[in-house]
Amino acid sequence: MSFPSPAPSETDAAAEAALAEAERVVARLLPLTTPADSASLDLQEHLASAWFRQIEALRERDRPADAVRVIDALLAHFEPGALHPVEPVFAAPPLWPWIARALCEKVIALGAIGRTDEALDLAQAVQQRFEQAEVPALREWVARTGLEEARLRAHAGATFARVDMVRHCQALIQTFGRDDWPATRAVVARTRAWQAHLLAQLDYHEEALKNYTALHDDLCRATEPALQEQAADALHAKARLLEKIGRRTEARAALQTLVDTYGGASSLGLRQTLALAQADQMLGLALDRMAVAEEDEADADADLDTPALAACDALLAQHEDSTDTLV
Repeated sequence: MSFPSPAPSETDAAAEAALAEAERVVARLLPLTTPADSASLDLQEHLASAWFRQIEALRERDRPADAVRVIDALLAHFEPGALHPVEPVFAAPPLWPWIARALCEKVIALGAIGRTDEALDLAQAVQQRFEQAEVPALREWVARTGLEEARLRAHAGATFARVDMVRHCQALIQTFGRDDWPATRAVVARTRAWQAHLLAQLDYHEEALKNYTALHDDLCRATEPALQEQAADALHAKARLLEKIGRRTEARAALQTLVDTYGGASSLGLRQTLALAQADQMLGLALDRMAVAEEDEADADADLDTPALAACDALLAQHEDSTDTLV
């Protein structure tokens, strides 16, 4: 018996619409900007923006192979001589942030389709090519590429690879940690979080906890949503690590701090982290109840049912109007 295909969700429909619109803009602008060096920078910027919207939509639709083809088209347009085997010709400096972004996106897409070696070679090439970058918008993408390399190598390698990537993350933090560019600050925060995650995987628990604490403390007063989200994520990761190593009292305290601090958050990322923390609270209370019930069922009912139900009510009240799938 066959069943009808489910109707596409609103999110899927929006992504498809965004993709179609970006494709139309590219098709309209491409003839007007070929060759690229004959067109105004403003027109080239509109074309690049449309291409990046197309790449983002393909990523949202989980189509990395198609994203690679679009990225290659972008690179071939703006830097047609880059692949010359003898005398490569690269784009002019004003275009470098677009080139670096496209190459970083290609690293991500290649990794997603399992072409890890190509992705890593490309990541290293990007960092070497732009290692002396001073333009903030360019440094952002060099930093992002470095973080993607750390993720790919850690996933693909064994313990020694994680150790190397802890050092690699530290080098990125030292290189980009003083940048004021908001997007680069967010990348550095994610790099610090990934370094702490690797330390936890290597069983350097105290060092990981120290890093999570420092990351949260450094960013907890930030006004930028991206940095606020990193602060909350660091506190949540710290709580989960504390729970994992048996320090439950500290873990519960960290979760409560997160809930108290970000209970009124409006950004999607913060609300997702808040929901996860509240779910962890409920799970912790449920586990406590089960443990106590094995010894004294009456005490379990009296002492733990009320806070467990209160935690459930708090989560439902906080997120009952949410349309986010994760929440």
